[in-house]
Amino acid sequence: MCGIFGVWHLDGSPVPPETIRRATTTLRHRGPDDEGYLFVDTAAGSCDEYGGRDTVPALRLPDIAQAGDRPHDLALGFRRLAIIDLSPSGHQPMGDADRRLWIVFNGEIYNYLELRAQLESLGHRFETATDTEVVLHAYAEWGPDCLERFNGMWAFAVWDGRRRCLFCARDRFGIKPFYYFHDGSRFIFGSEIKALLCDPHVPREPNPARVYDYLALRYLNRTAETLFKDIQQLPAASYMLVDGDGVRISRYWDLHPAAPRRSDQEWVAEFRATLQDAVRLRLRSDVPVGSCLSGGIDSSSIVCLVNQLLLSDGGLGVDTQIGDRQKTFSSVYDYPGIEEERFIEAVVAQTNVESHRVTPQAADLFAIAPRLIWHQGEPFGSTTIYSQWHVMELTRAAGVTVLLDGQGADEMLAGYSPYYSSFLADLIRTGRFAALWREWRSFPHHLGLRPRATLVAALRKVALHWSGRPRLRSAPIAPEWLNPALTDHYAPQPEGERHFPSILDEHLYNSLTRSSLPSLLHYEDHNSMAFSVEARVPFLDYRLVELSYRLPAHLRINRGTTKVVLRKAMRGIIPDLVRLRQDKLGFPTPGSWWFRDEVADEVEQILRSRRLRERGYVQPEAALTLLEQHKAGRVQADRALWRMVCFELWMRLFFDRDDPTAKP
Repeated sequence: MCGIFGVWHLDGSPVPPETIRRATTTLRHRGPDDEGYLFVDTAAGSCDEYGGRDTVPALRLPDIAQAGDRPHDLALGFRRLAIIDLSPSGHQPMGDADRRLWIVFNGEIYNYLELRAQLESLGHRFETATDTEVVLHAYAEWGPDCLERFNGMWAFAVWDGRRRCLFCARDRFGIKPFYYFHDGSRFIFGSEIKALLCDPHVPREPNPARVYDYLALRYLNRTAETLFKDIQQLPAASYMLVDGDGVRISRYWDLHPAAPRRSDQEWVAEFRATLQDAVRLRLRSDVPVGSCLSGGIDSSSIVCLVNQLLLSDGGLGVDTQIGDRQKTFSSVYDYPGIEEERFIEAVVAQTNVESHRVTPQAADLFAIAPRLIWHQGEPFGSTTIYSQWHVMELTRAAGVTVLLDGQGADEMLAGYSPYYSSFLADLIRTGRFAALWREWRSFPHHLGLRPRATLVAALRKVALHWSGRPRLRSAPIAPEWLNPALTDHYAPQPEGERHFPSILDEHLYNSLTRSSLPSLLHYEDHNSMAFSVEARVPFLDYRLVELSYRLPAHLRINRGTTKVVLRKAMRGIIPDLVRLRQDKLGFPTPGSWWFRDEVADEVEQILRSRRLRERGYVQPEAALTLLEQHKAGRVQADRALWRMVCFELWMRLFFDRDDPTAKP
C-alpha cells in the first residue's frame, strides 16, 4: 500500500524535479517507510534513479535535487508503506533486469505467491519477495491480460520503454484510487488529487456538474469526473495506454447475467468456502493485521472467520502477523437506535479478540474537519466518515498496519432497504404473485419501510422497465436550498443501457459500480491512508462478487430478510444475536442529535458566512430555515446540512488558500 505519482511531458519538455518531489511528499502519509524517484529520457531510453529524505540509506541513491542536471521528460515518484517483504528490495520505482520496464504500484495482489510459482515455471526469475515484482513480471509475460489473473486491489503505472508507453491500471472495483490530468501535451497521475495540484499546469477549479451531483443528489465518485474541473479518475476494472497518440481506456472485466441451476445447500456451501478463502488470502502480511468490528453481520463474519482460521491446523496456509489474539476496532455511541455495543460484545465473547473501541465526540467534529476533508480530497456525504476516521486513528495507535473490513457485502447481497422494492418489482415483472403475497405477509417494517410507498415504488420500477426508457439517476427534484441556476443547468442524466434483465440485479450493479460502493471505497481508502493503514475488503474478492451475482434472488432477500445466503453460511460461525439481526447501521454517528444541539452553532455560523453566500451554490436563507426545522425536530436534515457545511469547508481548503496542498 503506497502513494504513486507521475508526470510525462508528451511534448518532450523537461519535468522539474521540484514538482515531483513536492507532489510525492504530499503523499507521505500513504507511505512513510521509503521514497523513490525515476527520471526517464523517453527519446534516448535512459533512466536515472534518485532518492529523498526518507529513502532507505542502504540503497545509496543520489538525492532528487541532482535530477535537474539532465533533461528528462518523464518522472515517477513513490512513497512506500511496507507490507510484503519489508527489506529495501521492495523499493520503488522498481525495474526489470534490463531496465526497460518500470513500475510504481499501490495495492496488494493477494494471490501473488501462486502467480509467482506460475511465472517461475515459465522461466521468470525473481530478486525480491514482493508482490510488486510479480506484477512487473506478469505484465512482461501477458501484457494487459495479466490483470485478469490478479486477485487483489491495485492502481499502478508501468513505463514500458520497449513500446514507449505508459500502461496504467485500476482494480475491478476501484478500491485503490488513480487520478489523472491530460491536456494533450502532458499527462499527470497520482493516488490523490492534492498531489496533482502540485503541478502548476493542473487547473484549480470546481466542476459544476459534479458539484450539483454532490449537493443535490448526494453522489460522489459516480462518474470518471471529480469535483475538480479536468481532473478525472481511471474507471474501475479498466486500463489505460498513454503514448504520443494520446490516452486510450479499455475495460478488462465486468459482471454478466448467469443463472446456473443448483440447490440452496450447494450455493451456501460455495459462498462460505469462497468467503473463507478470500479472508485467508487477505491475511497475507509481514506487518500486524486487525479487523474492523461494527457489530453488523459483515464485519462480524470476517472477525469470526479469521478466528476460525487461527484455531484451525494450518488453516491460514501462510505466515501472518495477526498474533495469538486478533485485534478488533470499533466506534460506539450511547444514543437511541445506534447502540452497537451488545452486538460487538457477543462477537468478542465468542472469539476472545482484543477489542479496541472509540467514541468520537461532537465537540471535536469541527476541530478535526479541516484535516479530515483535506485527506478526503473531496467533500463527503455524512458524519459517518468522521466515525471511520477515528477507527483508523485507533488502529494505527494500537500498532496495526493492515485492517480487514466488510465493505461491499450490501451491494452484493441486497443489504440496504431500498433494494426491497426492486425485489418486489421482479416478482411482479415475472408474475410470481404467490411469492409476492408471502413477502407482503412478512413485510420488513424493521427496515424502516412503509408498505404502500414500497409497493408504489416497485410498480413504478416495473413500468419503467417495461417502457424500455433509460432510467434517470434520481428524481429531478433539487432541494430548495440549492441555487436554481445550478439546478436548471445540471439536471439528472439517464443512466444508459441496462446491464441485467433483473430489476434487482440492475439495482445492485448500479450500487456496486456507480451510486454507493465507489464513494464508500473512496472514504475508506483516504481515511485509512491518512494514518498509514492498509484497508482490505474480503467481500470484494472478485470470485465472491461473481458468485453473488449468480445467486437466485431468494438467497439475497426472502420473506423480509436480507443477505440470506450470508446468514445461512455463517450459521454456527457467528453469534445468532448478530446473524439474525435485521437492522443495518455500519459505523453510525448521532448526527441528528449533534446538529440539533452540540454543533448547531458552528453549522449556523458557516451557513451565515459571507463566503458561502458569495459562492452562489447554496441559498443561505433556505438553508438556515432547514436548520431551524431540524433543531425543532420537524424534519431530519443532518445529512443535507452536513453536505452544505462540508462543501463550504472544502472550498475554503482547496480554493481559498494559496497552497491547498499544505496540510491544515
